[in-house]
Amino acid sequence: MKAVVMAGGEGSRLRPLTIGRPKPMVPLVDKPVLGHILELLKYHGITEVVITLQYLPSVIQDFYGDGSALGLNITYVVEEMPLGTAGGVKNAAAHLNDTFLVISGDALTDFNLQAAVQHHITAGALATLAVYPVPNPLEYGAVVSDENGNITQFLEKPDWSAVRSDRVNTGIYVLEPAVLDYIPDDVAYDFSTELFPDLLQRGERLQAYVAEGYWCDVGTISEYMRASADLISGKVWLPQPLGATAAAEAVEPSREIPGERQGNTGGTPGFSLPFPRSSPTRRDLILGADVEIAADARIDGPVYLGNAVKIKEGVTIQGPCVVRDYTIVDRYSRLEHCVVWRNTYIGETCELLGAIVCRQCSLKSGTIAYEDVVIGDNCVLDENCVVHPDVKLWPNKRIEPGAVVRESIIWGSRGRRSLFGRAGVSGVVNVDFTPEFAAKLGSSLGANLPRGSYVVINRDSHRSSRMLIRALMSGLSSAGVDVWDLGEVPVPVARHFVRTNPSAAAGVHVRLSPLDQRVVDIRFMDSQGLDQSRIAERSVERSFSREDFRRAFLDEVGQIDYPADPTAGYIESFVAGVNRDRIRATAPHVHPQLVVDTSHGLGGETMATVLNLLEVDYLPLNGPKLGALRDQFRHQLQHMAKIMGVLDAGVGVKLDVDGERVFLIDERGVVLDDLTAALLLLELAMYANPGAKVALPAVLPRAFETVVDRYDGQIVFTQSELRDLMRAADGDVLFATDGAGHFIFPDLQPVSDGLLATVRLLEYLGLRQAAVSEIVADLPHFFMAHHRVDCPWEAKGTVMRLLNQSYQGDGVVTIDGLKIHFGTEEWVHIGPNPEQPLFEIRAEAADSERATALVKEHGDQLMQWIVASDR
Repeated sequence: MKAVVMAGGEGSRLRPLTIGRPKPMVPLVDKPVLGHILELLKYHGITEVVITLQYLPSVIQDFYGDGSALGLNITYVVEEMPLGTAGGVKNAAAHLNDTFLVISGDALTDFNLQAAVQHHITAGALATLAVYPVPNPLEYGAVVSDENGNITQFLEKPDWSAVRSDRVNTGIYVLEPAVLDYIPDDVAYDFSTELFPDLLQRGERLQAYVAEGYWCDVGTISEYMRASADLISGKVWLPQPLGATAAAEAVEPSREIPGERQGNTGGTPGFSLPFPRSSPTRRDLILGADVEIAADARIDGPVYLGNAVKIKEGVTIQGPCVVRDYTIVDRYSRLEHCVVWRNTYIGETCELLGAIVCRQCSLKSGTIAYEDVVIGDNCVLDENCVVHPDVKLWPNKRIEPGAVVRESIIWGSRGRRSLFGRAGVSGVVNVDFTPEFAAKLGSSLGANLPRGSYVVINRDSHRSSRMLIRALMSGLSSAGVDVWDLGEVPVPVARHFVRTNPSAAAGVHVRLSPLDQRVVDIRFMDSQGLDQSRIAERSVERSFSREDFRRAFLDEVGQIDYPADPTAGYIESFVAGVNRDRIRATAPHVHPQLVVDTSHGLGGETMATVLNLLEVDYLPLNGPKLGALRDQFRHQLQHMAKIMGVLDAGVGVKLDVDGERVFLIDERGVVLDDLTAALLLLELAMYANPGAKVALPAVLPRAFETVVDRYDGQIVFTQSELRDLMRAADGDVLFATDGAGHFIFPDLQPVSDGLLATVRLLEYLGLRQAAVSEIVADLPHFFMAHHRVDCPWEAKGTVMRLLNQSYQGDGVVTIDGLKIHFGTEEWVHIGPNPEQPLFEIRAEAADSERATALVKEHGDQLMQWIVASDR
């Protein structure tokens, strides 16, 4: 039997480890990643190996030759251009005449490959995919299969709302030669995103083999560190144990090898596995040949010391730690949870704390490298250098004595695990969000935009936002992108400016978070003024993590412009779309018609201008921004309600500081909760426009459907995130709301606009000729309950799989998780929170007691699954 090893990867996410070497040749403890795969193949009786190459092919060819030194017969097939995973295998079709195995050359695994082949033959499938449960399936291709192992669906890098399984495609396949007929010649073609979905659609039989054991896609720096630690901690079974004398040592098994049994498989042609085999082992200190360790050195494992490593006096090593061949660690240095490649010198009193040091480096005395630092090949750090966390030094760099390196060389940034959340990119000022970070973020955005295009930027009034936005503009300019700086304007104004200017390719808003005054949110908009799509966010995040930015030439650096009156176009379009007659009819005996509190925010001046142009009788509170922030927002809302209680006013509106959300108070001084306020505006909008279409999240109560049905309207159900609501409203939709203070009236623009919502409210009240409290009293009643269940990140995928297996049929809707209908009056929605380790459970029923019981019942079920997954 033959195996095809895919080894053409460039490994851009592993830079600078992969500069000068292909990804499969990155060393993992005692040999390259590819070496571990080749040993596994040999152990399972596969000695005929075809290796597909593309990036730096000669490095692999020169290292392994014809494979005879390993007891293998290796054939190389080089791609002239990148052909993708499937295209690369098709390129090797001339060597594949029988059932064959495909495996990635840049992953670490100890799967029982023979069992996978036997499963494939027994099932009679065209293709069998080895799948493996992982804690977080979002960055992989998830595979959904039935109880017989037949694959029913592929989900490529799903978000949590789309997760149906925690089992992911490992890139290990058993294939029949007929599969090659479905792959086009000489074009880039992928197994997971193209071939397998096509075969599934054609009705071909695809099987999922649920592999046991260990698997790690060594695709990022963090995964590389994890794989290194797991290898020396005994979590991975190896055909050839680590260390010079390991093979002769008697070891104690720590776990059963998956699929192990005596004898061979008894049915796999040309494929025999000599059982039993040793289990993974745990040894605190693994030594190569000729290692020298000073008597007073302190080593706490697990630690691997390669051939001829020298550990001098007073050295402390705290595992997991790898020190490869011919490296010297000089006196009184301290190494903790780090990886040091071969031929490197670590001087006296150095500290490596969670760092990676590549080949042939020299770190002089007193150098300190902190967590997630990567120092590339042939770097020299002179005495007393300090390299801050997440810094990456590209190969062949020299750092002068005493330098404090806070940004990567060449690109200038710090690393970050995940950039985007629901509020955009968030972080603590001058801790997570430094000017360097903001400049790198601007460069990442600019790298994904056309040269010479414009980015519209606005911010709140705080000095931290001003500081960060200047750094962000520098990053954009360095990428050859121009900037329009609008200053302090409401977010709806900035969105309108982006939408109505053809040169604008994106927008950025910087603000202090309404949830934590130490945190800044940076929110990105697309060319239509809508929140950026998830695809666009991933592109920016990819540029950010790779530190692979576009740099403009001297005369192509972007310019920064300051529009004279950025609100003018917005106000003109706003006022032109208002029915003034309806506003004049709003409760004519009430003075003022409106009490408005702008929360010292960005919307104050614009709101005042609009209301004055419309001749609205209103009473302003707080007025234009005075530098105050968002503290005690709810307390201010209650204070406003007391004022409303003694005024002869029609309605009270409080805007948030960005001008996007509104909160309502009726004429009696009663604060309307968010859902009631949303239901009120929906009722008024449908009354004024019967038969209209609205967009609503699937988690809102049935009362919203009742109101729409009352006026023969239509509903477009969406996910709960604001960007999904915006995109659903960008069409023939009259109105959209998330039930949390965001209101969208797309006739101006399909974005949340608190200023427009305020004026629309006045229009509709003028048409309805009724007090707010009277309309609210006639709204349908609803009873909802909400509950949160803590769930470790690593259990989320398992829970989602069990949820989808437990609830199926016509009464189940998969939007933002799972919505389960029980008859016509009750439903439960269960969804994973994308930013926190928990599940959100919402329920509606005929009364509050029953709704509470529903969330408790389903919360208990989730807890059982979570506990079981931890066993």
